[in-house]
Amino acid sequence: METTVSGNRTLVVRTCLVYLTIFAWSGLNQPYLPSLLAERGLSEAQIAMVVGAPMFARLFVTPLVGRVADRVGDTRRMIQALAFVGVALALILWQVSGFVAILVFYVAMMMALQNVPPVFDAGAVDLVRRGIVRNFGRLRVFGSAGFAVTSLIGGVLLGWGGSAAVYAAFVVSVCAMGCASFLLPKTDRSHVARDAGPESGAFRRPAVLAMMAAAALVMGSHAMWNSFSVIHLRELGTPETMIGMMWSIATISEMAMFWMGPFVARFLGPVGTLALAAGGAALRWGLMALDPGPWPTLLLQTMHAVSFSCTHLGLQAFIAVTISSARGASAQATYVTISGTTLGVVTLASGPLYHAYGGGAYLFAAALGIVSLAVLFVFRHRIADELAKGRRHDAA
Repeated sequence: METTVSGNRTLVVRTCLVYLTIFAWSGLNQPYLPSLLAERGLSEAQIAMVVGAPMFARLFVTPLVGRVADRVGDTRRMIQALAFVGVALALILWQVSGFVAILVFYVAMMMALQNVPPVFDAGAVDLVRRGIVRNFGRLRVFGSAGFAVTSLIGGVLLGWGGSAAVYAAFVVSVCAMGCASFLLPKTDRSHVARDAGPESGAFRRPAVLAMMAAAALVMGSHAMWNSFSVIHLRELGTPETMIGMMWSIATISEMAMFWMGPFVARFLGPVGTLALAAGGAALRWGLMALDPGPWPTLLLQTMHAVSFSCTHLGLQAFIAVTISSARGASAQATYVTISGTTLGVVTLASGPLYHAYGGGAYLFAAALGIVSLAVLFVFRHRIADELAKGRRHDAA
């Protein structure tokens, strides 16, 4: 973490702490919720529907949240509102049973919680634009740290008290996010020009949408692991603590790549970094389809540094060049909508695919990485033109 003005160090530290809590709850929800749902009697298809439905709901909610965030301009207020709505719904969800009730309240809760990261990402990218921080990855690594710690704790809790203990820790972590948001100062958006020129609408252009779609395909390839890894690994006899280690080592690798991100992005550029992510996803999931065993699986999780982190770094570097500050949250919301829809489709498909093929379903995840590479290849000239246009605008 590097600052250009010593007076901004406190802001940077607070931003890092909030990032830590924003992703801590996800480290308990994403890996372990499917196991809780299975214990409550839901089938593979129903689990896929519960996990995937919020991704479709974001298609309607997230763009609205992005526009409101750009209008309000105060990141702190937005995060506080979303966090405490999420806490209330999490407590209700803890008490309900039955597929329909679980589906309704889980979707509502995730509409609040999943919209916190894109709002906060927009503020973090803005710190980079203003020169307060040199690169986005050095901030985002703290979010990964939060995920790594809680996913490891979740494995211990799963073995000790079952899925209910993991969910109790999840509720506590959501409360921690809401409390941490009070560390943020009121956001000063006076430096942002509302009339940001033609680049403010760049995220509607085909080249930018192609970059977002390519990133969304790579992120979508993680759906099988996110939804059924704990269930599948437990069926294979993998100890719960080792399952937690697999999730944690993936996130530690993710953190290392976020820290090295400036060097990777500088060497490969936004498109090259995203292409590396797509190729890495194809290789990672192709090998996972072989059911390689606990220790090789643990080793494979280090490839999360490529399939996840490089996707995020490549896209955020692209957005920083092609999207104006005034439309930062809206651009993030556009990507989250595209990514969420893609992830939702793949998640819904993962239930029947896992039921039919077991671990072999990872081959379909590998295919998404190949499709992402194809998108980047087809749109390579338009993407290069968009980057050149954005750099000329910054120079002016």
